[in-house]
Amino acid sequence: MRWGKLLSLVCITVVVVAFVAHDRKRVGVWIVESEQWIATLGFWGPFVFAFFFVVMTLLFAPDSMLSAVAGAMFGPVEGTVIVAIGSLIAQSLAFTISRRLLQARVVRMVQRRPKLAAIRRAADRQGLRLQTLLRLAPINQVAISHVLGTTGTSYRVFMLACLCIVPTLFVQVYIGYTAKHMIKVAGQVSDHSPLQTVGIVAGLVASLLVLVTVAQLARRALAEAEAEA
Repeated sequence: MRWGKLLSLVCITVVVVAFVAHDRKRVGVWIVESEQWIATLGFWGPFVFAFFFVVMTLLFAPDSMLSAVAGAMFGPVEGTVIVAIGSLIAQSLAFTISRRLLQARVVRMVQRRPKLAAIRRAADRQGLRLQTLLRLAPINQVAISHVLGTTGTSYRVFMLACLCIVPTLFVQVYIGYTAKHMIKVAGQVSDHSPLQTVGIVAGLVASLLVLVTVAQLARRALAEAEAEA
């Protein structure tokens, strides 16, 4: 993760924490009301959110933010399932659109970006290994799907590698779930035991450590693959 992105994330976190601390009761009530609105959608709630996730992801909206919202609204398990399905659909559509409709335009765009051009050259030669590393690395996944759509990689290999996005999505969903829990505790809008809070936060810390470690390894291996391209 670049320092600019890290600084942006820290700034956003500080702003959110300051806002919650200033009016934590109202924020907690908003969360409860949002949960109730999702509940009114009944069976269709997850489908509505998944559709929204697909559309926004294809428009290059940050899937990390959308995943966090899913965690806050649906919980860690259901939220992960929803965004995983939405992400796989979005990646599939990006790949197909690039291959069938926008290939020439995407190729021209890639040629102006050395890093993407190196990925495109290495994709056919390194196949599943490279694509797995791409899905574990902290880079825009829809952009990568568009690039891979211009290569000779098969759809089966492409979708198999896309499954490696799920662990990252889980951590992002869990961040949203943890944030909701902490806000509700701070706003005193629901009862949670201190032990439960400690367990949730500990799970988040462990997940983040694993995710950061895997992402660093993936980026290192990806840099080596690009150098060979």
